[in-house]
Amino acid sequence: MFYSVPAEYIDDIWPRVVEQINLASEYSENLYSVTDAYKSCSSGKQQLWILTVDDRIVSTSTTTITKYLCGKKIFKVVACGGNEVVKNKNLMMDSFKKFASDNGCSSIEFSGRPGWKRLLREYNPQFVAVTYKINLQEGSIDE
Repeated sequence: MFYSVPAEYIDDIWPRVVEQINLASEYSENLYSVTDAYKSCSSGKQQLWILTVDDRIVSTSTTTITKYLCGKKIFKVVACGGNEVVKNKNLMMDSFKKFASDNGCSSIEFSGRPGWKRLLREYNPQFVAVTYKINLQEGSIDE
């Protein structure tokens, strides 16, 4: 079962997801901390999604809706990880698409490692941008 956890239940579920959120934070080079995720999800600014198998939480995602000045709304997957993402991607995407549509969003956006391209292939994702990072301490460009 894959579902969004209402903000008022974040405190109850948080101890069971904090480790997966922490792993997502490490992949983001700690740009997205566990504390940030907790505050955003418990305040309702972001949504916490969990995938359960036999009452075990096997995957966790956080999402947000961004509204641009032009009025366009985009559903963004901020963090996603766990043991069952690949196996349950259709369930995840169906849930994301319904939530995004119900909230007036025009698209779903993922930012992440190149492996997402393979995972999302059947959904015909559009290549939008690439991000370059310049580490000021080292002077190198990482892609």
